[in-house]
Amino acid sequence: MFTNKCKRCGGKVISANTNIEIETNGVLKTITNVPGEKCSKCGHIIVDNITMEKVKQYAADYPANTIDYAMCEAEEMVVIQTLLL
Repeated sequence: MFTNKCKRCGGKVISANTNIEIETNGVLKTITNVPGEKCSKCGHIIVDNITMEKVKQYAADYPANTIDYAMCEAEEMVVIQTLLL
């Protein structure tokens, strides 16, 4: 079985929803429930490029300082499904 290892410390990398802080227009925002991976040893967080781009877009589009990534994704799916009907 293949196990991912952390590039920083060699610890085991596991799937986890994480929180990311990002600055947008001079405002620090927290994005919660971001899908990614986390090292079980050092806590290093890894998020793929596509997800990170969505994080940046949600931070720019939503006025709140704390944004739930999973909720934004669900809202996006509702819009897409509505347009397809």
